[in-house]
Amino acid sequence: MQIFIEERSPGSLLLDVPAPESSKRGRAPAKPTALPEWWLPEASSASPTFCPESRLAAIQQQARQLLAHLEQSKLRGQDYSLLDLVVLALFSQESGADLGAQPSTQGARESMFRSGVHAALQACRESDETSASQPVPAFGGLSARQFVAHLSAALGLSAERAVVLTHQALAATLRALVVDAESAYRRGIPSEGRAAAKGLIRLLRAFPLPQDAPEAELVGGSLREDLAMGHAIMGACLEMDPAVAPYVAVLLGEGGRA
Repeated sequence: MQIFIEERSPGSLLLDVPAPESSKRGRAPAKPTALPEWWLPEASSASPTFCPESRLAAIQQQARQLLAHLEQSKLRGQDYSLLDLVVLALFSQESGADLGAQPSTQGARESMFRSGVHAALQACRESDETSASQPVPAFGGLSARQFVAHLSAALGLSAERAVVLTHQALAATLRALVVDAESAYRRGIPSEGRAAAKGLIRLLRAFPLPQDAPEAELVGGSLREDLAMGHAIMGACLEMDPAVAPYVAVLLGEGGRA
């Protein structure tokens, strides 16, 4: 697949970007209920691992206490405790069942989940690990994907809604990194531009934002006319990880050109 990166200066740059397997076969119409490749379906359904009734009862009691503490903290104007969110995710993984309690409102569920997603994205952005399944110490040994999926189950969010919220947060973070990279290259500080590009690569390795996702297309559409250094950003991403570059191309507003 070839992608044109137009610059404000005369001329354009033609880059060869490896197309994902799905692109080689032709893009199929998006299914509204389809879950992305990064989602862990086992985290949103009952686990086959046996959890003794006494242990399950203890988990459910502690989960109710944690949720009450989280909601009270928010009412006091405090941030949600990441440790509490991690414990809820670990409880969900261990029990493989309904924790017996949920936040009192849908708004509270989504607010807690967004807080956890933000922590997961931050961990991925700062990590040098390339494996999406790499355990994260701050998440009790869960990978970022596992943490997000198990937290959604613990909070009673559907997989579909959890994916939408994750993609919204992911797109906002990716857009900010593209702007950071563009700004750095314009100022003539390529080291900072490459650092921002590395953040893009790390995030997209862990949570590949589908190229046909509306969030990805909205980011590309909002930036397309303002990018003068898209060729530099794409070049850095191609050098670091050619497999992820097609996802970056969509964020630069050039994914639809071949």
